Amino acid sequence: TYTRDLASAILDLAQRRAVGIYHVVNSGACSWYEFALEIARCMKSKVPIEPVSSDAFRRPAARPRNSVLSCRKFERLTGKRLRPWSEALADYIGSFPAPSAPG
Repeated sequence: TYTRDLASAILDLAQRRAVGIYHVVNSGACSWYEFALEIARCMKSKVPIEPVSSDAFRRPAARPRNSVLSCRKFERLTGKRLRPWSEALADYIGSFPAPSAPG
């Protein structure tokens, strides 16, 4: 979730004096592999990216296979839906200066 989008949503909730727990994330879902592919695309990278099973990574705590959050409560209250994660990611990456050419 892009922090600028999250900050705007939090401000919206505060102005409405909303109480309770709200899940607020950019819309859509992706795997870590799809996320990496989109980062590479946004950065115009030619680096090959290969999918890897999460079973290949030992973690101290068990992680759920699917951790997509529902934002229905936020959407019902505000009538708003955060933009797609890929659009937010492109804006985030675009906010950094382009790397200088070596030499």
